[in-house]
Amino acid sequence: MLSVTGLGFLSVVQIKEFQKIYLLQAFVAGFRFHKGMELLPLMQESDVLELRREPANEHDPFAVALYWQQEMIGYLPADSNETIAKLLDAEALPLLAAITHLNRGTRPWENVAVAIFYLHSKEKPLPAGAEYLTWLEEPVYTPYPPKGGKWPTTVEKDEEAMEFSFKIGGFLGDNYKLVLEDDGLFYSEGMYSIEPAAIIDIKENKDWPMLVDFLTVCKWEEAYDSDILDGTQWNLKFRNGEKKIECYGSNNYPADFKELVGLINKIIHPQEIGWDDDVVM
Repeated sequence: MLSVTGLGFLSVVQIKEFQKIYLLQAFVAGFRFHKGMELLPLMQESDVLELRREPANEHDPFAVALYWQQEMIGYLPADSNETIAKLLDAEALPLLAAITHLNRGTRPWENVAVAIFYLHSKEKPLPAGAEYLTWLEEPVYTPYPPKGGKWPTTVEKDEEAMEFSFKIGGFLGDNYKLVLEDDGLFYSEGMYSIEPAAIIDIKENKDWPMLVDFLTVCKWEEAYDSDILDGTQWNLKFRNGEKKIECYGSNNYPADFKELVGLINKIIHPQEIGWDDDVVM
């Protein structure tokens, strides 16, 4: 039996009398920073998920958390959660969520794909042209690096070098900077540092391709501002072929910012970025 708000408990036979109208299909954001990785071996496709609104979330007013058997596994992506959040707030539709695809052999942010949908009676035909709302999409996964486990640092298409820089800190607090130059990732500490504290060879670093993968698929806004004047500021620049990111924030972050932090910490280990996790979510 499945409990559906507004419809009560439905048996498997009763559910077959409805068709699923898909409103959102996406990967689970922040999967590796909650219980997702721990529970992944137990999950199955078609497992039902619970949607929980977090209207007081300081990083995203439209945050919608995903729960599997009462355990939080992540969020709906911040770049596509607004409509779902508003429908939940208005209690306008009996929304359901389920795991549609599992891929345990890919990156953590692509392990689990989910769909948000509602049940529509088959006795009531859909309007012409709305059939696409019943189609379950195949996820698009980021390809693995070529043999040898390394991405090229230049883009063959236009021979332009990849660009990457990331800075974070505050006027009175710690400051950190990462800049890609040729095949080296220069890591510096302090607002006025001249010499790098470490230089990481990205050709020999197995975690660099994962950071490139993450940045290539993420969709961030240009600015994440807040009304707080001091605190923590950050900026990111990234270019890889046609993919370009140039954004900044002040005491505000994208929903999956912590994934960026985790990947960077792995790359520069053992010189880990020393900020408190509370600073960034």
